Amino acid sequence: MLILFLPASIYSQDQYNWEKEAEFNEFYNPFSVFKISDDAILIYDTRNTQQPISQVSLKEDSFTLKNHLKSGQGPGEVNETFYKRVTTFSNGNILLWDRGQAMLTIYDNSLNYIGDLEGRALQSGIIQAGLINDSTLVTVENDQENVFKAWSLLDDKTTSSEPIWTISFNDYPQLNGLKNFILMQAMYFTNYDNVLYVAFQHSSVILALDADGMKYINSKPDENPFPEFDSENPVFSLPNMGSYVEGTRDMDVDGNYVYLIYKGESTSRWEQMRYMNNFDELIEQVKHSKRLLIYDRFTGQFVYETTLPIEAKQIAVVDNQFYLLNSLNDYPSLIRYRLQN
Repeated sequence: MLILFLPASIYSQDQYNWEKEAEFNEFYNPFSVFKISDDAILIYDTRNTQQPISQVSLKEDSFTLKNHLKSGQGPGEVNETFYKRVTTFSNGNILLWDRGQAMLTIYDNSLNYIGDLEGRALQSGIIQAGLINDSTLVTVENDQENVFKAWSLLDDKTTSSEPIWTISFNDYPQLNGLKNFILMQAMYFTNYDNVLYVAFQHSSVILALDADGMKYINSKPDENPFPEFDSENPVFSLPNMGSYVEGTRDMDVDGNYVYLIYKGESTSRWEQMRYMNNFDELIEQVKHSKRLLIYDRFTGQFVYETTLPIEAKQIAVVDNQFYLLNSLNDYPSLIRYRLQN
């Protein structure tokens, strides 16, 4: 558990140093990193078409690949494309939302297949899903009234027939931009100690959901809203680059804090013209940032901002070690840094 001893007010100067400890690059084109315990992370590699998801052990001084999930349509197999979300049960089991398969699958902490979730919650064309706790599942779907729906998980790996609560756009109008349901694909989920934490690629909003509903919502320090949604003339698409301020790139949580890699800037037309012949490179750069925002896990209060040692697009935090994924160099790397003051 990382203890930073940060005051409630914002420091005006960065007082922390980063020490590089290890580097791992035994992958092709990693898309996501998911912390599943203090001992292991999952890497979702879109270019590894045979084994898109791999488990990496963090116990050793160096990184060690351990287990894999194969691509395919069989039990426990995954789609090699589309985004994934990973949340965990208290016993260490993993719940994987595979957008490509449109399935929620349970694995043990060694990636052995246990079974698939079934029930009413999966019959509504869900876009995102994750656990609050062992008995509560949250889903996001194309619903112009509700942002989140919570369902009970039953012992037979099915969900309740009706939601146990919902959170509506009327309750939280600052989320109205998500009525453009395409933006719902760009949410980040992570759960910890019976709370599901959510951040967004197109806004500075961060929120937490517990068994009773909304625990807190905050958009500080930048207070960047979602791209505006016009209900009278709705447009369901990703906003054009440069027309909005880029938000969160990734998030993670430990016992005290929520950590956001945050962009906080838009891409100018001049910058887009510079990369006319290599727009993919610009897109990759936009996915990265060096801004790290730190929030109190319990209250959602913004505590501190620091600068990462490298541009990063994914993060996992274990104790005082930060695992940062960078794909801007000659080859993508997952680098472990220790934060020291």
